[in-house]
Amino acid sequence: MRGRISALLHAAEPVAPKPPCLSGTRSTSESLLTWKAPDNGGSDITNYLIFRGNASGNEVQIGQTGNASTTFRDINPPADAHLFYRVLAVNGQGQGPLSNEIDLVAIPPPPPESACDVPGLTILRDKLGDTSAALGIVQTPAPLGSDLVSFQLAQPYQSDQVPRLVFTIKTDSNPSGTEPAGWSAYVAMKIVKGATTTYKGVHLTYKPTPVFESYTPGPNSSGGVDGRFVTAGSQKPAELGSNYDGPNGKITIIVKASDLGLALGDTINGFVSATSQTSDPASVGAGATALWIATHAPLASATTHTSPACAVCVNDSPDASAARSSH
Repeated sequence: MRGRISALLHAAEPVAPKPPCLSGTRSTSESLLTWKAPDNGGSDITNYLIFRGNASGNEVQIGQTGNASTTFRDINPPADAHLFYRVLAVNGQGQGPLSNEIDLVAIPPPPPESACDVPGLTILRDKLGDTSAALGIVQTPAPLGSDLVSFQLAQPYQSDQVPRLVFTIKTDSNPSGTEPAGWSAYVAMKIVKGATTTYKGVHLTYKPTPVFESYTPGPNSSGGVDGRFVTAGSQKPAELGSNYDGPNGKITIIVKASDLGLALGDTINGFVSATSQTSDPASVGAGATALWIATHAPLASATTHTSPACAVCVNDSPDASAARSSH
């Protein structure tokens, strides 16, 4: 009997903790480690030791939590492309075994946006999954490519010295690369010059073949301007290079700044970007046009976004850089 009680007491004696289960993320400024607390072996965990290395299996201790916390921030770690981490738990019986090893890879920050480099500055963003049926016009869900993601604007250097704007509209993927007749994706703009306010737009529209144009928006039934409607005779063909990359959800529309009535130093005071469907693709004046989705800095509001459209961009090609440095 005494032997049995002794054996039970011996089995209940605390031991070192088991290994934690480690995971983590890495940014340009820190590595954030998190782990699941392991079985403590019958004794409270009081500390975790942190190990790091730039090669697998070559980790050395770099820190400790000093308590039972299951997170650790490695602030400003080395810039190595790969950093390997492991942790171990400590209780009253000593150190437990090392955790699993994780490899955190450096992810460089995206380059800063520039009006001089396509796709340019992000003007508008929208979340995916919020299209709606064009009620009374189309009774099916919105076709692929109708869900807006963002709109960007650039004015890259032009060797012929003719200012051009590049509008990039991003949507959900459309593997077919085409849209139904009467479908449009557009950006409309409000331009204020002193006491004069004008509206301009660019669009990809299917008639039923794809057409890229700039245009003057016409008023809707309430008298406002939202970009859906086109003033007859105002259309101007977009520039060569305008295209629709449906599988990658990317619409590129290139227009001369002068086709929008813009001159050096002018400001665009508001934007709206949307996709729409009309039951009058031939523009004969019968039918209606409804939005699939719209995202905007309201055209009717005061200045909310200033266009980079008339920024002066230089030629950054190697030949041009060499020419500039030789003077």
